[in-house]
Amino acid sequence: MRSKVVAAYPGLGVNVYPEGSTPQGGNPVLLPVRRLDRLGPAGDTLFCLVHGDAYQVDVHEAPELLHYGIDTYTAPVTPARRRPRPRTCAASAGQRTAA
Repeated sequence: MRSKVVAAYPGLGVNVYPEGSTPQGGNPVLLPVRRLDRLGPAGDTLFCLVHGDAYQVDVHEAPELLHYGIDTYTAPVTPARRRPRPRTCAASAGQRTAA
């Protein structure tokens, strides 16, 4: 595949399915990918070699880009407590120090 998308997204991945084992069929089976490289001076060509006869090829973004996010989180409700700071400096207690 030669495209500007290949150069823009360096972590592209592929899923390759044989005939009769696609996700639409309900029982997907992936063909093993033997080689997946970016080629060319601009890095805009994706070369994929698989073991078997490819019927359907799905090109997708890198998994870390697809699954990165924050789930909803509810913090437990606890009463806020504030402790006064201990006074350690003589100047803060209203006392004067000799210079």
